Amino acid sequence: MNTTPTATERVIERIEQFPVRIPFRDVPERNLQRELPHWRYLELFEIEIACGAIGHGEAML
Repeated sequence: MNTTPTATERVIERIEQFPVRIPFRDVPERNLQRELPHWRYLELFEIEIACGAIGHGEAML
């Protein structure tokens, strides 16, 4: 049984974006600021394609 979506089923129907700011404890916050000062927020995503499959992802901003 093949469950791979066809090309027409892979069309993105919906994207939800959730920006979040995670409070870190003092030492991890200091280390993050030193090494990656431009990363302040996380974005979480929920994506639904035409066949009804839902996926999740994240990115740091």
